[in-house]
Amino acid sequence: MTFQINQLKIKLFFKTRGLTLLEMAVIFIILGLLLSGLLIPLSSRIEQQQIQRTEQLLIEIREALLGFAILRKRLPCADTDEPSDGLGNVELISGIPTCETSGQGYLPWKELGVGQQDAWGNPFRYQTEAVFNKFPFVNMNNANNSGLRLKNRQNNYFTTTSGDSRVAAIIFSCGRNGRPDPTFPPPATIPSSDSNDADGKRNTILKCQNPKPPGGQTKTLIYDHHVPGEFDDQLIWISKYTLFQKMIQTE
Repeated sequence: MTFQINQLKIKLFFKTRGLTLLEMAVIFIILGLLLSGLLIPLSSRIEQQQIQRTEQLLIEIREALLGFAILRKRLPCADTDEPSDGLGNVELISGIPTCETSGQGYLPWKELGVGQQDAWGNPFRYQTEAVFNKFPFVNMNNANNSGLRLKNRQNNYFTTTSGDSRVAAIIFSCGRNGRPDPTFPPPATIPSSDSNDADGKRNTILKCQNPKPPGGQTKTLIYDHHVPGEFDDQLIWISKYTLFQKMIQTE
């Protein structure tokens, strides 16, 4: 009975007295801590879903590129327009269609019938060698000079460092930060082979773009684990042997 009376007194006390500013502040702090504890894992789960979604999109793009090669007997040209129009850029040289660049550009997503952007809304990048997008078709007996290279951030190469790397094409996403990594820390200029940024300058704006520097673009790109705040590019590539196998199967 005494306990019930005490409970009633407490209820009446808060009902008549109300809450002070200090008490309200303490309540808001506690609520804030509880919410932040819930939101951080939620944010991590969302980012992981975005990473997985982008990985799936890259796989779909690789399949579309192989399908294109099966039909056309070559890989498409890169889209070098700014902004991207989704079409590979072709020019006529002595009356012969030729890709404007065999280097890096935007993915020709409209030609391939795939999405233009990754899970963060950034455009996909695409790079191949001239020998693999040569008109009217690839000469498989003479396609032995790919200079595309892949390595991790510790400078360990996944492909050969000289001669034919056997890499026909590379597609990559700039990830959450929207720019080719690594981008931090200083200096502002780094060797182009140590970054997925073609001009060797760290992008200070959130833009997945690699302007072609004088003397040509880098052919070495970095493939590594996702490290928040340091490296979030996602890459996928096509071996020339996979490419040739697909093209031969339909002959």
